Amino acid sequence: MKNKAEPSTVELPQWDFWGLILSGVCLVHCLLTPLALVILPALVPHWLQAEGHGHSLFFLLLLPIAAFAMFSGFRRHHRWAPIVWLGLGVAVVAFATFVLDGKPEYALTIVGSLLLLRGHYLNRRWCRSC
Repeated sequence: MKNKAEPSTVELPQWDFWGLILSGVCLVHCLLTPLALVILPALVPHWLQAEGHGHSLFFLLLLPIAAFAMFSGFRRHHRWAPIVWLGLGVAVVAFATFVLDGKPEYALTIVGSLLLLRGHYLNRRWCRSC
């Protein structure tokens, strides 16, 4: 009989790992960029100061990672909660990136990153318990 405390030898999908990394980087970016732009304006290139470049790039990276994580995770554990969290996170980040500007964009992107982190965490945790 297999001990439940033993780690599973089945390979876990890596989409949630990369989703956690990307969501964390996005969160750090959103929290530190405004501070860096205030403290170090001479060291930040002008093209980087233009709002939208970073968020659009992050969104283009997070979309396929979140989608693959949703589908590969659901195939393993058949639970809807990670899909809901990840879907909400993608929707919030998309809205913030392509509709809002300035401080509301940063605030909502942080919320979206937190939703994505929660979804990837649940997905990974439940994949491990399969």
